[in-house]
Amino acid sequence: MNLLPKNVIVGKNAKGEKFEAFEYDYGTYSILQLVSLLSTLLVGGLFSAISGFIVLIMMLVLFNGKFNPVSLAVPILSGFWLWDAHTGFIFSALLNIFIETEGLIFLSRVNFANICVLSTTVFLGPTILRIINSTSDDIPTRYVLFFIGMAVLYVISFMIAGDYIDADWIGMTHVKV
Repeated sequence: MNLLPKNVIVGKNAKGEKFEAFEYDYGTYSILQLVSLLSTLLVGGLFSAISGFIVLIMMLVLFNGKFNPVSLAVPILSGFWLWDAHTGFIFSALLNIFIETEGLIFLSRVNFANICVLSTTVFLGPTILRIINSTSDDIPTRYVLFFIGMAVLYVISFMIAGDYIDADWIGMTHVKV
């Protein structure tokens, strides 16, 4: 297997600047594309453990009491991670190389709390907005109240998840017969 280009073309363009073009044969180019795809999937899969939390933070900052279609990304990303961790699928198995089972439990609890907080903001968004707006006329105070409320909900959800997600729940510890 040769990963080097078949030909290298060096020249000058119309402006007089040098350029290089690489010509690959089909087999080499397809292998390079396959390696690129697999590395992107690997990084994306490892990132899936925390991507739901990042999107949740963005949704909380952009919260206006109305449904935002981007909000659907959190249950999809966090739900995928929970399924992956429970079944011991590819990404949790790869991540288990770098972190212990306790780390997988922590990430699973975080993703469970992500789903709970986002579900609350989606289903009760107008009510939350009405309650926050009725408590204060000061905009920064409203933000503080909203984020404190969401942080309390997050901690409660995280603690509830701790009752169900343990080492036996994580797919790395399942005995496969």
